[in-house]
Amino acid sequence: MQSSLKDNPEDDSKRLQLARLLRENDKISEALETLRFQPTELRAKKRRAIELSLCLTKKGELSTAIDVLNAIPVSDPPEDLDCELLYALARLYARMGQPLLSIACLKNIRRVLPEYREASTLLRQEYAHLLRLQTGLAARTIIGGF
Repeated sequence: MQSSLKDNPEDDSKRLQLARLLRENDKISEALETLRFQPTELRAKKRRAIELSLCLTKKGELSTAIDVLNAIPVSDPPEDLDCELLYALARLYARMGQPLLSIACLKNIRRVLPEYREASTLLRQEYAHLLRLQTGLAARTIIGGF
């Protein structure tokens, strides 16, 4: 893979494929270095943002990963790659304890692809999380915790 990238260094798909392989083999620093390019095509920009966010997530940099994904425009209605980007964003928001933002991403996906990956399962989990938060807030308010 690296030799084909050296033969054609302008091939964004090869760079992205190499970065994915490096990330999957826990070579995050090398993957991040491979992602140090600016694609010209929007589809490649979206793929790069998703891959970059996955690398940053592995490093524990969730806020930065969210920023990377939020910097990429999403079509309305979302297309296939947009759904992948929104799903990655929803999972990050869920990990950060932000169920409303996660739900918004998942609902945007479900408008177009109701059975996308685990979106339905994650959506149910986020609604349950939101309900627990609201129930806890209501209980604290009734008890006088605030």
